[in-house]
Amino acid sequence: MKIKYTFFALVVILFSNCANTENNKKIVGKWAGAEWLVNNAPSSMDASKASFNFDEKGNYSFDYAGTKEEGTYKVENNM
Repeated sequence: MKIKYTFFALVVILFSNCANTENNKKIVGKWAGAEWLVNNAPSSMDASKASFNFDEKGNYSFDYAGTKEEGTYKVENNM
């Protein structure tokens, strides 16, 4: 479970370089995992099996090899 949240935190950090309005626009869509790091080192988890979907209403879904999670997100203070 910790690995999943670490991966999600990484995705959120990727969007921290833009203004809130730009982040709100840029995060919406379907995203596929490219790299999965744990403590700044490659993980044994296959990032290509991870996917995220962010909608414009603030909802997200996460799927990793059949393990699913859904919730809400918000962009605030460039994060």
